[in-house]
Amino acid sequence: MLQHNLIDLLKTCSNNELKSFKKFIQSPYHNNSESIVILYNELVKYAPKFESKKLSRATIFNAVFSDQPLKDEKLLTLMRKLESLLGEFFVAEKHKNDKIEANRLIAHRFKDNKDIWQKYIEQNKKLLNKSTTYDAHYYYLHFQHELDKHQLIEYEGNRNIEPNLQNLIESLNFFYLVNGLKYHYKTINFQSFKKYDYDISFLNLVTDYIKNNEFEDEVLIVKIYQLGLKIAIDKDSDDSFLDLKALLIKEYKKFPKGEIREMFSNLNNYCIKKINKGESDFVVHLLDVYKFQVEHEIIVFKGKIKPALFKNIATISILAEDLEWLEQFLLRNKEKVNETVFDICLAQYKFELAEYNEALDLVETSKYKDTLFKLNAYSISIQALYELANDSLDVAEYDGLLDNKIKSFDRWLRRESKKNSLPKHAFFYDNFLRLIKSIYKSLHDPNISKSQIQVIEKEIKASKTQAKRWLIAKVKSL
Repeated sequence: MLQHNLIDLLKTCSNNELKSFKKFIQSPYHNNSESIVILYNELVKYAPKFESKKLSRATIFNAVFSDQPLKDEKLLTLMRKLESLLGEFFVAEKHKNDKIEANRLIAHRFKDNKDIWQKYIEQNKKLLNKSTTYDAHYYYLHFQHELDKHQLIEYEGNRNIEPNLQNLIESLNFFYLVNGLKYHYKTINFQSFKKYDYDISFLNLVTDYIKNNEFEDEVLIVKIYQLGLKIAIDKDSDDSFLDLKALLIKEYKKFPKGEIREMFSNLNNYCIKKINKGESDFVVHLLDVYKFQVEHEIIVFKGKIKPALFKNIATISILAEDLEWLEQFLLRNKEKVNETVFDICLAQYKFELAEYNEALDLVETSKYKDTLFKLNAYSISIQALYELANDSLDVAEYDGLLDNKIKSFDRWLRRESKKNSLPKHAFFYDNFLRLIKSIYKSLHDPNISKSQIQVIEKEIKASKTQAKRWLIAKVKSL
């Protein structure tokens, strides 16, 4: 199969974009090579996946250069030219769809004609006033508009005209404050998952300025990011969490999907931290937040849901014991993740239904490249084998499989730990392995005492571990 950057770019194009690109390269203004058009017409036959075995260098070369001997470099040169044209097409489409940016370019092009540049600057003002979304990008556009006006007045050279400096300063303040809050809050959130030493000392100046100038109550996005910062910094700011949750549910339509997705992720992260601390009330809060995001497709980006998020939704639904909703979620969103991710979530669901063989089949037949998913697959396998070893006619067979799986997981964890390739939260699974070993050993010890079992139970309750509820249930059944 033919592999090239051009193919990767074409895969990202919608059907309408592919049609428009054909018109683009057929225009002599953009392209005067007939070979380019032939090449594109041949390639587009394999849209949208471009994965057919027939898509080969020989096939494409023969279609473009019939009766000529195959020369890789000749084909690659033509493909690079087509790739370059596709880049130009993307730029043209962006300007065509971005009326504000187009007006800016025209205004600066005709800066010697005041009537013309004023006309296009005013058009941008009207477009900004009509805006129904007030995300961080809106404040960039507003600042850019005031800057354009300032630059064009200055270019005139008339010192009797105030060069729009007050409006420029105010819009710059808003732009900086909104984006300063946004990216400081993203930095703090990122630090909770990855250990990076960021300098965020300027944050105090930003928050103090906002407080002293009452920005928080006047500007919606400032209020949202201020609340976001509070729950990112303070792990016990439940009132701010509830305020932010209510505000986002009420005002989500005022922000584009990308921005509101980031805002909701802050709620998700706060709940996860609380759950990891053992505050089970936040399981219901998180599922409530997830359900809202699913219902309004906030979590969907380009028709897909991030694998880790998809899995978290499945896990939280199970913890909240809402299997009915989880079943519908899985059925309706199967196409929004790859098969491997779907299988592990379905395996979790099957395990909760006590369909252990089905759960085992799902995790055993998939190969997990993502380390976190592999950890989870090991966990589900061990749990399913444990259940089968204790509630099956083939006790000896499943007991042997369980013993092998525990040893395999132990070896794999040690190997990955030496390579320093485990994620931050891998210790949950390390603790799970240690505790399941204790339970498994106790299961085969006829002399195990009640007090020894109570020690294991106490240890489980005190540990941050994967599948804590299940482990407690198993130790109680010894």
